[in-house]
Amino acid sequence: MTLNKLANSTRVPGEQQVSRDAGVAESAAAAWHGAGLAPARALPSQRSLRFVIVIGLVLLQVVTVAGILLSQHVNEQQVLREHMKRTMGGVIDEIKENAQGFLTPAQNVAELSRRLFEAGMISWSRRAEMERYFIEQLQVVPQLDSVYYGDRNGQFLMVRRERDAGEHAYLVKTIELSAGVRAVENRWFDESIKLVAREDVTADTYDPRTRPWYKNALAKKDVVWTDPYVFFTAKTPGITTATPIFNRDAAVSGVVGVDLEIGKLSEFLSEQSVGARGAALIINRQGDYIAHSHEQRVSRDAETGELRLTRIEELEDPIEKAAIRVFRDPGELLNFAWLNVEDTLQASFDVAGEMYHAIFRPFPKMSPWPWVIGVYVADTDFIGPIRRSERNKIVLAILVSGGITLVAFLMARRFMRPVVALRDELDRDVLTGVQNRRGLYEVAPRLVEQAQRSQSPLSVVIADIDKFKNINDTYGHAVGDQVLAAVVNRLRRAVEKEDLLARYAGDEFVLLLPRTEIVVAGQVAERLCATIRGTPIKTTAGEINVTVSLGVADLRTQQDNFELIFNEADRALRFAKVNGRDRVGVASQMPTSQDTGFAAR
Repeated sequence: MTLNKLANSTRVPGEQQVSRDAGVAESAAAAWHGAGLAPARALPSQRSLRFVIVIGLVLLQVVTVAGILLSQHVNEQQVLREHMKRTMGGVIDEIKENAQGFLTPAQNVAELSRRLFEAGMISWSRRAEMERYFIEQLQVVPQLDSVYYGDRNGQFLMVRRERDAGEHAYLVKTIELSAGVRAVENRWFDESIKLVAREDVTADTYDPRTRPWYKNALAKKDVVWTDPYVFFTAKTPGITTATPIFNRDAAVSGVVGVDLEIGKLSEFLSEQSVGARGAALIINRQGDYIAHSHEQRVSRDAETGELRLTRIEELEDPIEKAAIRVFRDPGELLNFAWLNVEDTLQASFDVAGEMYHAIFRPFPKMSPWPWVIGVYVADTDFIGPIRRSERNKIVLAILVSGGITLVAFLMARRFMRPVVALRDELDRDVLTGVQNRRGLYEVAPRLVEQAQRSQSPLSVVIADIDKFKNINDTYGHAVGDQVLAAVVNRLRRAVEKEDLLARYAGDEFVLLLPRTEIVVAGQVAERLCATIRGTPIKTTAGEINVTVSLGVADLRTQQDNFELIFNEADRALRFAKVNGRDRVGVASQMPTSQDTGFAAR
């Protein structure tokens, strides 16, 4: 509401209208009927009218269902596809969170190991404790493949999980140098950490100092992650995180490494609902597959006979080729390096007359895993069942809507009228006919939510009759009731159809004004104050001069609720009371540093 609207508004009556509130019965009746509860006129022919209403409701149902069918025919594909894209985005977010939750424990193990080394709790000279600690980490974090340590002299201790190896649960490999003699030993333990086999490996030439994880950690002097690769022994895709160990002189004495099998990511992707012809995948920025909902696509034989990760240019599936192709220029390989943190690539493409949709989203740039998650799905796999289900529901609705309408009408006509009347009675003040506190708290929060959704203003005015107790003590409660009814009658003239007027307490009333800024609400309150002050109220005890104090507050942020606005208006009301009564307090114009010294009303 603007100031121009206030000038033409009927919220506040003129002086000539005030005299209409004389008489208790007249005021109370006006209050009740003004609330929209006037008695209905007698129907000329209830039976024929009932028939007309039933036929009208049935026809309304038919027209409504037909309208829904037409609307769905026009909009259902777009709506469902938008829903599909949101669902695909949710799948990507879930994959990312799962992947991060899967990978982060490996880095945590590496960093914890570094702290234990540097605190002297484990070391090469205390290999038994180191070995036991590494086994415990494999027991606690099931996705880990191995934990190991290599020092600057080439000595090495590794504990590796032996998957599907019978009673051989853990392999412990030790490379030790003593007086220039190199000794390599493999030992196997069962689940209870009992030694079950031992082997000396004299031909082993493994040197941890030549491995990429060792070199990268030594060069960076911080935690590093390798690019994914296929483990030589396990023949499964994996990734390694490593961290340098510093001695007391701040020099690197060795490196701790943790191998992580990432095949579990493919298992998780295979569980995602992407349809029979869709897939979820993870690719690194160099174009290698990390994980895929069809796990067999992740790795392939290299020319040397060893396994390696599949690259995107080696795709054979025409659907997946098309999904990748829509995000790159013709003749170029897919390159995700230019993606920003928040980039989400979406596209639709056609393969053999079938429409598909794809979404790709990268891990954050600061993430140690420079990967991209993608999901593509066939249009019919996703929305086909939904469309068929919706059509079946509409047909069923057409068949039963007429019968339901008739039954509901007959039952409602017989049973709901007293229920509605009782509900309305519970929400209304008996004396004045306006909403009571229960009705206020039923409606007010919804009005606040509507104002927040539509980003429109809303104001609350609290009115309190000054020294009302003196009126009751001097003239009696019957006269006090007449004063209350008259004040409500005047307040109602400030209420438009969309506004809410309620009796909050004995002599306290609340006006809730949607689409009304606080400046306009303050002006409304000022005119109300002047109107009630300007004309005495006629009662059976004679004319009584009455004044009111008012507090005004408004909705300011999307976090405000009705309780907060009400408290602000109540604080403004108390401010008006303290400063002489018969005036208006506006919350936005009050000092906020103190709220003390308010007199009792």
